[in-house]
Amino acid sequence: MFRIIDRYLLREAIGAWFAVTAVLLVIIIAHRFARFLGEAASGNLPGPAVFELLGYACIGFLTVLTPVGLFIGLLTAFGRLYRDSEMVAMFACGVGVRDVYRPVLVLGLAGALLVAWLNLFASPWAASEALKSRRIAEKQAELGVFESGRFKTSKDGDVAFYAESADSDTGILSRVFVAARKTDGESVAIRAAEGEQVRSEATGQRFLVLNDGRRYDGVIGDANYRTYSFAEHGIQIRQDDPDFRTFKRDGVPTVQLLISDSPRDIAELHWRISGPVMTLLLVFIAVPLAQTRPREGRYGRVVIGVLLYVVYSNLLGVAQVWLEKGRLSPDTGLWPVHLLALLVGFVLLAKMTHWNLARLWPRGRSNGEAAA
Repeated sequence: MFRIIDRYLLREAIGAWFAVTAVLLVIIIAHRFARFLGEAASGNLPGPAVFELLGYACIGFLTVLTPVGLFIGLLTAFGRLYRDSEMVAMFACGVGVRDVYRPVLVLGLAGALLVAWLNLFASPWAASEALKSRRIAEKQAELGVFESGRFKTSKDGDVAFYAESADSDTGILSRVFVAARKTDGESVAIRAAEGEQVRSEATGQRFLVLNDGRRYDGVIGDANYRTYSFAEHGIQIRQDDPDFRTFKRDGVPTVQLLISDSPRDIAELHWRISGPVMTLLLVFIAVPLAQTRPREGRYGRVVIGVLLYVVYSNLLGVAQVWLEKGRLSPDTGLWPVHLLALLVGFVLLAKMTHWNLARLWPRGRSNGEAAA
């Protein structure tokens, strides 16, 4: 059963955790949303796909933001308690460091389980679905070739389209221009008074049917070109299936990584496992790191914590690269970095207890005051 002090510390820590995570998530989502909007504005993505891809991206963001949000949230919450002398009062009443750790480690375990589920299952699924959605969306954007008043090119850059205006009711395009490169070095330019996209009921293939126009065939810069006039001219719109063969390593299911012997797969598996381990170690470090002096600022330790997190995560990234390149044994993995973080935590904890870890188990008020 949780005591009143446990519930109080949990409430403070959970509130700070959610607040920090929410703020960081909003900042990153806003940045990614602007990026997706830019792709949609340039015609590389259809508008409806923006929010779908943003939803998948949020799951991936949470794998990173959950540990760092919990870490900074704990530093913020305990920084306020130290600033308001609440921690000093708790220690004076016989509350020991071990009593502080009990609710915090429970919260850390819950956060580690959440990160484990995100890293091992939710995030790979979201990354895989996001890739499929992007491929389909890019293909749809390529097929929806016309936007009135602006040029648009195909994905390979061989074809450019332009329509001065488009009737939203009938789909009729006015003053259409099409330019394409052939494989033999020649180019084709077509202008027509109007055009329309149609789909063959038999094959499902899409065509651009142009009416009342002229076609120019030849080599760019060469005056020897051919001109044709036409009343109706059809152009097949190439409709390849989306390419799902290319993939990112973060979209591979964890089960597949477990049975793989590839160094890159092994490194990715260790990276995913490091998420919950990192969460627990950051929680362990947060309690002694948050201890502040009476005149020290509330957020002074937050800056130190951010720097510590950056170093920790970068060392994990370096170790992952070394694991991919075979410089680290798969049996060793990323564990040396975690052991280093654990050592840092013990050093901070020993400093908090004046280099006497026996004070983690105070006997009465005097030891509680010493622990403070």
